[in-house]
Amino acid sequence: MFQSKILNTLIFLVLISKSIFCGVVVLGNLHRVHDIYPGQTQNGNIIISNPTKERTQVKVYITDYRFDADGKTSYGDPSTNPRSNARWIDMGSEIITIEAQESYELNYFINVPQDSTLNGTYWSMVMIQEVVEREGSGPESGLHMRTATRTGIQMITNINRETITDITIIDSRLRQTESQNFLVCDIQNTGNTLVITDFQVELYNFDGNCLGIYSGEQRAVYPKMSTRLQVELGDVSPGKYKALIILDCGKNNVFGADYTLELGS
Repeated sequence: MFQSKILNTLIFLVLISKSIFCGVVVLGNLHRVHDIYPGQTQNGNIIISNPTKERTQVKVYITDYRFDADGKTSYGDPSTNPRSNARWIDMGSEIITIEAQESYELNYFINVPQDSTLNGTYWSMVMIQEVVEREGSGPESGLHMRTATRTGIQMITNINRETITDITIIDSRLRQTESQNFLVCDIQNTGNTLVITDFQVELYNFDGNCLGIYSGEQRAVYPKMSTRLQVELGDVSPGKYKALIILDCGKNNVFGADYTLELGS
């Protein structure tokens, strides 16, 4: 059930049947989820299609992947993140050739070390990047990378032993525009497993009457990462209110906090 929910809701993943970049097509979802234990090996594959009329080459490499509530995203060197699984993944070839109008099945293996301290979620990003061949004998001839033409596939391994689900609200504030009011909430995953949280706000006046229940978008956040949640409060009159923030992470893991809001005119 947990894996199925990830497949349907994981943030930053484009959950479509095809991802197209410069003619090369990565078939399937842009993530792979493996439930595994220390000492085990699992395998999978990534299908890359070349629908063009020319032979093409792609480079395959692995990076770490981080994001935070400020909107910063980074793709660091493999295994710089303490929860990176990059060293566990064997992708085989680094450069692959795909004939015109054919597909290539890129097989990979995940080898988890025999380490009793491993638990929770570990992840990294497999990059598929097209290689461009330039003709000529000058210094620019040979194989070159198109820096902007790559697709990332998130590689997620869940070691479901002694998992801890914990969310901390690191900031909460009101954002107002000329016509709308938003409650913005920054959260951090302080546990050790990937969580997918439903964001909900219940708004009360000081008499204790519920004025509305507002739902934000569902978000996924990796351990030690943070993300920003936002919900529109609708047509609410100026004044002071009590807001109950509810973060439902599933499996009876619900977190909440009370805040006082003052909506201006």
